[in-house]
Amino acid sequence: MKRTSALEMEVLLMVWNVVFVSLMKVQFQIQEYGMEGNCNSRNNYIGRNNAHGVDLNRDFPDQFIDAFNNSNGLPAKQNETLALMTWIVSNPFVLSANLHGGAVVASYPYDDSASGLDCCAESPTPDNDVFRHLASVYANAHPFMKTGVACPLDTFENGITNGALWYEVKGGMQDFNYLHSNCFEVTFELSCCKYPNASNMSYEWSNNKESLLSFMEAVHMGIKGVVMDHNGAGIQAAQIVVEGINHVVTTTNRGEYWRLLVPGNYQVVVTAWGYKPSNATPVTVVEGQVSWKNFTLEIDSSHS
Repeated sequence: MKRTSALEMEVLLMVWNVVFVSLMKVQFQIQEYGMEGNCNSRNNYIGRNNAHGVDLNRDFPDQFIDAFNNSNGLPAKQNETLALMTWIVSNPFVLSANLHGGAVVASYPYDDSASGLDCCAESPTPDNDVFRHLASVYANAHPFMKTGVACPLDTFENGITNGALWYEVKGGMQDFNYLHSNCFEVTFELSCCKYPNASNMSYEWSNNKESLLSFMEAVHMGIKGVVMDHNGAGIQAAQIVVEGINHVVTTTNRGEYWRLLVPGNYQVVVTAWGYKPSNATPVTVVEGQVSWKNFTLEIDSSHS
């Protein structure tokens, strides 16, 4: 099905029950200093760094180099970064895209690794299958990203790559989303030129429109539901544990959860402070569908 207008996109999002949030202001204020039509970064990364000379996409807490949870507290961060961190952890985002230029590829986390190398060491998350699927959804709907050879000297198998395998980004927003929120974020490099000409925007939109819509549709995969107490009230901060995957998502203040999973059979356990864990519950995820699974937890009297 071809979608051609912004109005159609808006209607489709409402039909899919997707809340779409666009965050552009931070980067646009920096991008003003870029050079339109320049395919490479300028000297000293002008147009990339903020007024303090900091690249915001390397300013987030990093699991391998920052003591994010130690007694010394959080390392100093830029105001823009702190605002984004607060925004990310304060909202129940499920899926997000980080849009870049300078290549044509879908890059998924982790962007950093414990290798100490600048590149070429794959650093998969516990949800590597989900991230590869999400990256492929975008690349396959793009007219030439999926070839993996859209830009000179670039070769990406099927148009996707693990971020650290390509080159390491320490302190990136993509990894922060996965490590410290429920959100699964993928980076899409959309143009061989870092700062494409404004006259090319219609062409770039045409290239990426179907991919963007397909990616947003992919939010409806895996399982979702509500975690409740015996009175039917939602339980906040309950953890959705998928056996065999070392990553949990937590419920909203209304007990809602969304857990992205590729097709397959899973065992799911739900835990929450003050409640007994649920029994391991078998869940089957089918291609192209999202499975509803609600949980009711019993109060653990030993915590009273």
